[in-house]
Amino acid sequence: MIKEEINKEELSLRIIFRLIRLNRKFTFIVTGCVVIFTLILSFIVPYEYEATATVLPPEETGGNAGLSSFLQSLSGGLTVPGLSQGNKLELLADITKSREVAKFINQKLNLKSSPIFKGADDEAIVKAIDNILEVRVNRNGLIVVSAVVGTGYFSNSKSKNEAAKLSAQIANAAVEGLDYLNRRKNVSKARKKRIFIERVLVDNKLKLDSIDNALESFQKKNKVLALDEQTKAILENAVNVGSELSKSEVELSLLTQDYDINSPKVKAYRNKVKDLQEQYRRTQLGGLVPRDNISIPLTNVPTLVKLYTNLVRDQKIMSQVILYLETQKYQEAIQEESDIATVETLDKAEIPYDRLSPDRKFMLIIGLIFGLFGSVIYLLSKGFIIGNLYIKRQEKPIEVD
Repeated sequence: MIKEEINKEELSLRIIFRLIRLNRKFTFIVTGCVVIFTLILSFIVPYEYEATATVLPPEETGGNAGLSSFLQSLSGGLTVPGLSQGNKLELLADITKSREVAKFINQKLNLKSSPIFKGADDEAIVKAIDNILEVRVNRNGLIVVSAVVGTGYFSNSKSKNEAAKLSAQIANAAVEGLDYLNRRKNVSKARKKRIFIERVLVDNKLKLDSIDNALESFQKKNKVLALDEQTKAILENAVNVGSELSKSEVELSLLTQDYDINSPKVKAYRNKVKDLQEQYRRTQLGGLVPRDNISIPLTNVPTLVKLYTNLVRDQKIMSQVILYLETQKYQEAIQEESDIATVETLDKAEIPYDRLSPDRKFMLIIGLIFGLFGSVIYLLSKGFIIGNLYIKRQEKPIEVD
């Protein structure tokens, strides 16, 4: 019971401490009741357990190095822009929080059979998982996946252990779900790329067959086997025949000065010169004999060199493209069939031994503060009601005209 030993006094901090001292028994009883109630409440409220898994940032792989180099060689060294590392991490974090990962967790852990989700349908469980999971990217680039699972009111040791165990299972299942979706995405991309490459390969092989046929027809029509070697041989023959012809013409001129024009020796040289002139004419037209199938007319060599070079160039380019596409096709086929983890876990979630909440010490401190504060408010209210306390009001000065 409040003692009324205080006469009407002005409210101050000293008076508040004096009230508490005079009514310390009442204050202790009220504060103790609030603390005891808080302590009992800490055993009643749901217990929450948090488990955390950590995922390493994805490495920059060289899976597309060949394609990037190929494109850069065609574009003069220009780089092909893509997602930055920070955007990739944020994307992975968003995937972890997606409905697909929540469905994966629900199916993997069969949460319908868990006492914590007893009676809930799939949609309710997926929404609950969204609230349970927290995914963030720390400043070091690690993806931190946390799962907070709570018990119901009046929980026993079994339900607490179930909640703690389930928090670790959900965090680890979220990482597995991220890896599963990422691998499925990579396999889907690899399958689409393989199908596209196979289609391009068919077209390019048809083009290469067309170029091969055109080159074969060109070689048959123009008597081309190895144009460089043939041209070299024809030029050597032409030079040799021309040199022999010039030499014979000079010798014939000298003989006509020493012998009669109708002499057998002059006639023999004249016939030799005629034969050499015919041979030289044939080298210009392509062949020393009437049925020469490999000689090329020298007048056609510049045009033939240009056409032959273009055909050979196109053939080599198409062969290189087909070789590259064949390599890429097998790489994508391997990627499509591979079952390698795309997400590397740094720390797996372990079953937490300590609860996240309630924090009993903090609750008791808050209870103590509220008990004291409530006691003081009651005492002050009672003092104002019975008239022992008052608040001094500042009087407004009267202005004299």
